[in-house]
Amino acid sequence: MSKSKVDKLLQKGLTGWEVGILAIKDAIGIREARKPTFSKADFSHMKRSLRTEKDINDYNKLIDVWTVVDEALHVANICELSALVDLGSLDELASYGLTRASFELHLSMIPKIVTQKQLEDYIQEEREKVLGWTWEREDLVKARAITLASEELPRNHLDFVAWEDIPEDELPLYEKQIPKAEKEISKLLHGLPSVGENGEEEYLARDLYEAGMEEIREMADRISTITPGSERFPPFRHLAVIQDPPEGAVDENGHYIDRHGPPFTRLGPTLANALSESGEGEELISVVSKRSRDSIRTFYAIKTVMEQLTEVLDVDLLESINQWEGRLQAGVEGYNGKTTLLRDFLPDSEDKNPFYSGKDLPEYLQALPLFDLERLTPSDASIKKARERITKILGEGWWMQDLMELFEYPDGWTKKQAEEELGLTSEDLR
Repeated sequence: MSKSKVDKLLQKGLTGWEVGILAIKDAIGIREARKPTFSKADFSHMKRSLRTEKDINDYNKLIDVWTVVDEALHVANICELSALVDLGSLDELASYGLTRASFELHLSMIPKIVTQKQLEDYIQEEREKVLGWTWEREDLVKARAITLASEELPRNHLDFVAWEDIPEDELPLYEKQIPKAEKEISKLLHGLPSVGENGEEEYLARDLYEAGMEEIREMADRISTITPGSERFPPFRHLAVIQDPPEGAVDENGHYIDRHGPPFTRLGPTLANALSESGEGEELISVVSKRSRDSIRTFYAIKTVMEQLTEVLDVDLLESINQWEGRLQAGVEGYNGKTTLLRDFLPDSEDKNPFYSGKDLPEYLQALPLFDLERLTPSDASIKKARERITKILGEGWWMQDLMELFEYPDGWTKKQAEEELGLTSEDLR
């Protein structure tokens, strides 16, 4: 700016606060790669014009604020980039799971060649799975009520009916059978051992089968009548029985030898496979997830302080922060979307349902978390306290005090942890 324009500003009687604000605005412009409004000589001229102790103190205080703000913006940028790197690692694992599950889904649609002996073994395995299930008393009563209702509805209407799938307008027909079903099930269960824990009434399907419960018998015995290609029993839907297999085409168990294997075994070594073998997958996910949450939480803590300062100083300190936040949100949304899809392929750890196409995925993939940005941002109470302190015009140590106040979460950092992780203290930032 020309000397005459600076002189005009000085003639208006700039206060120390106003000169400090002008310095901050210029520093922000330089940080954002814009040409500064004032030269160093201009600021030297403006600083020399300050005479009162209050003006000098106000100017120095604002310069100290900018030093802290500049450092905080660097930390926020590092946190954003660190979070994106860690999210990328988790995203790779989710991508691996989805790719592998897709392969398995496509493979499930390709007929698998089996011998007759192999088919019989498969049938027995599935039957044993059914007999190994446990049933809660309430579910047994509902199953019996459905059976009793079959007297009033065509039998084929009731095949594979689950209580929760009964149409609302038909539900009364089933509910009216509950009292009778309760009596019959009570009689059936008399003397049977309960396998439930903590007083829960749960019963083993094998015991129910031997006690003569017709619903369990029908479910288990029906498996023995399944033939390859059956649309009503997925595990056998894509089997093709080979007759008189050539010598060398079967193993010692009488099973057909698949010499090709699924495609994903030919993709070469991957991080996910290595983790499966080492057993460190869940631990790695836990460490990276916590590091991501901490980075995101720190970023939003800094953003909140910058928002409050922007209002107090009437200077926009958020230009870079908003850009970084956009990238961070996009990274989280992309990862969450992929992980949500993956969860549809992952069976519950306590129920290895063979109908899932992802049944052979590494169990540790179930540990992949979803990130809720709302839970990682400061609470309204924290923001209010930060605002109150900042508006008292930034006393000594304000930066660390306000940052720590924004960590009001059970798994948040202590002040010591934050100092160690960030390598910053209020004294360092003054």
